[in-house]
Amino acid sequence: MNEALIAAWNSVVSDKDVVYCLGDVSFKPEVLRTHLRRMRGVKILIVGNHDPVFKDMVSDDPKRYEVARLKAMQLGFADAHRELSLDIAEVAREAVAFSVHAPVGKWA
Repeated sequence: MNEALIAAWNSVVSDKDVVYCLGDVSFKPEVLRTHLRRMRGVKILIVGNHDPVFKDMVSDDPKRYEVARLKAMQLGFADAHRELSLDIAEVAREAVAFSVHAPVGKWA
């Protein structure tokens, strides 16, 4: 299954594409370490509660946050954030999709 997902990913993502991974990529650091490097694109993690660096990324301690960010980068992400705001007009070239990690009902 992993091989099929990686092949599908690489069939549409180029090495220069920026991909925002909206959390819950994997519980297991070894899975990330093994597979992310084989997947094209510049991958930015917006951490979810099922990612191995979650607890430190949501910490109010800046040192823990930075250590977790660096750990995510060692696993294969280009960067990692607990949240990120983007100006879609600056980011989008051909298509835009709205995605969010937190349940939308939480905002109602």
